[in-house]
Amino acid sequence: MKSNKIFRGYPASPGLVKGKLKILSNKLEIIQEYDVVDVEKEVERFLKAIEESKRELILSKENIKDTVGNQYEDIFEAQILALEDKSVIDKSVKNIRETKKNAESVYKKVISEILDRMQKTDNKYLKERSFDIVDVMNRVLKKLKNRDDQSVEVLDEIVIGAYNLTPTETMKFDRKKILGIVTESGGITSHSSILARALNIPAVVNVKNFLSNVNDGDIVIVDGYTGTVIVQPDENSEKTFKKRKEEYKNYNLKLMEMKDEESVTIDGRNIDLSANIELLEEVVEVKRYGGRGVGLFRTEFIFLEENGYPSVEKQESVYKKISEIIFPDSVIIRTVDIGGDKPIYVRNKEDNPFLGFRGIRVSLSNEKILRDQFKSILKASVKKNLKIMLPMVSKIDEVIKAKMVLDEVKKELFNQQIDFDKDIELGIMVEVPSVAILADEFAKYVDFFSLGTNDLTQYTLAVDRNNTNISQYFDSLDPAVLKLIKFTIDAAHDANIWAGICGELSSDPIAVPILVGLGVDELSMSPIFIPEIKMIIKQLSFEETKEIAKNALLLKSSDKVREFMKGVISEKFPNLIKYFLGEFYDK
Repeated sequence: MKSNKIFRGYPASPGLVKGKLKILSNKLEIIQEYDVVDVEKEVERFLKAIEESKRELILSKENIKDTVGNQYEDIFEAQILALEDKSVIDKSVKNIRETKKNAESVYKKVISEILDRMQKTDNKYLKERSFDIVDVMNRVLKKLKNRDDQSVEVLDEIVIGAYNLTPTETMKFDRKKILGIVTESGGITSHSSILARALNIPAVVNVKNFLSNVNDGDIVIVDGYTGTVIVQPDENSEKTFKKRKEEYKNYNLKLMEMKDEESVTIDGRNIDLSANIELLEEVVEVKRYGGRGVGLFRTEFIFLEENGYPSVEKQESVYKKISEIIFPDSVIIRTVDIGGDKPIYVRNKEDNPFLGFRGIRVSLSNEKILRDQFKSILKASVKKNLKIMLPMVSKIDEVIKAKMVLDEVKKELFNQQIDFDKDIELGIMVEVPSVAILADEFAKYVDFFSLGTNDLTQYTLAVDRNNTNISQYFDSLDPAVLKLIKFTIDAAHDANIWAGICGELSSDPIAVPILVGLGVDELSMSPIFIPEIKMIIKQLSFEETKEIAKNALLLKSSDKVREFMKGVISEKFPNLIKYFLGEFYDK
């Protein structure tokens, strides 16, 4: 009898496939430590491995351009930057000379220290980028061991199962033979997930405890729409798979047909649907899925790549590039939001970095960070489609001080006769209850609000969303959170400014009718979810959503809200409940 084990993860690349599982080992290179006699020769061997690895990465960069287009070449450009990190190379050379140990063991120790810090952080971006560092390290170690990468030998069509996949591994797959991908780690913005979407390979990531419960050769169903994976499907799941595969295909085609249409309710209420992105290579997905600009461009990657202090020129180049690609739509650039759990800005580790030194607090305490970032954004704003957003604001004084710095930078550029958008909009993230409660006062100082519902929920309910012991208490549909959202949107409209939402709540189908009913002007989400949310909005009337929101606000718990909304969605969108919540797999 088939086991029909059902696993849940994150839907990283759409599609529904079935095939035999091939498990890949992602273990780090095993390195032996030994003494070296000729230290300078060992240093030379190490530097040669770095150069050879760089040549390979340049070839990979060219290969990706030929395979899926030059819009994804930044993935390998980022790896080249990591490979050439001067601090890593200098430390490795220094340690080789001081310890008189072989280059492999020294380099692996240096990189392992970095990986250990990255994995201990709560920052999702850092964790996902750690896989790129592993990719770079393994490449160098293989060069030092005179061993080239081995391609995955695939005779039949298979589903790849792995702890994680690096960009190099993903690009080496034969697209004709790889049906789908399942990984135990990673997120939908990891480089491998981005490449899976570019290659049209269905993928589900962050599937906990998957590898310990499967074997090579198991038959698996991979549902990249719902994030569902079924191992050894039974007769019912097999029948469901065959039926749903064609339905999914037709449904997805219908969604993509409307991707370039306006997201307007049936009674004429327009809701802008924009994208949350953090990497330049994601920009192509904004267009691909019909996004109306970028509602949140996270800038942390620029700062992390440059150890916290990127040059004005480096930042300007990135912002200008995204401005040109997205034009005429707008791009909201969030100033750097690196918290106290990252040692680049603080010397002492904080007990609770989420309540500590992060966001606008960091930028205002080190004004050069904020001044340089403002200058970079302004210099890149010549097309007049960039906006600035401040993160983790909690006090009005923070906004006033930031505006003073912005005005000073504007004056400096004006005196230097440098062109920039003199009327650039400045907004704030509403992530802290104090801002939502005083939204009417904050609205006097800014041009827009963007609700970060992830942190707003965390701070309102006193729930660390990364703490698995209490994760069941984290729900952005809690009536307390919904009321804060309503306060904020109402205050914005009273002040004649707009209000958007850029948290994960924006892409929750069950939440969308409530958010529309609360009067939100913009929803920003991962690009892949935009067509689905657009379809929902186009079949709603603003008047009925106002009634839905009113009823939801009367309920006493998030469970009651979800139960109520499940009934609403089931009635209006029966296929949505059936498909995108994956319920047809559950027994």
